[in-house]
Amino acid sequence: MPPKTGRVMKEFKDVGAKNYDGVTISFFDDSDPFNWKMVIDGQDAFKGGKFIVALNFSEYPFKPPAIEFKTKVYHPNVANDGKICTQAIDSNWVPTKSACDVIDFVLTTFRHPTAENAQDMDIANVWSNKKSQWEATAAEWVQLYAK
Repeated sequence: MPPKTGRVMKEFKDVGAKNYDGVTISFFDDSDPFNWKMVIDGQDAFKGGKFIVALNFSEYPFKPPAIEFKTKVYHPNVANDGKICTQAIDSNWVPTKSACDVIDFVLTTFRHPTAENAQDMDIANVWSNKKSQWEATAAEWVQLYAK
């Protein structure tokens, strides 16, 4: 077992012990502990949806895991390809940061949309200027993509 496998497995146990509300964490494949599957239960405009986020820990702990939404979502901070702005976590990353820090970051980004660090400027514009339209479209996308 490579040395970082032990660290990743410890982090996986720590995340499980934290018991995040409305979130499940597993492996995409039990033989690969570096690729985690995070499923977030939608709230507010995303209520009723299940959003899958891939976390790739292949360069962890020296770099934060790669983060990608696998479920299409109408969100100003999620790009069409599922990427989110990771500048905040990348710029402050040190190897002592934990997987729990990463999970917290993903949840904050997802549950609190903002036009700041927008990954899709069109969606950010609707979110900023036509909130009810944004909420309606977000709810529609939940029905189309997140069930």
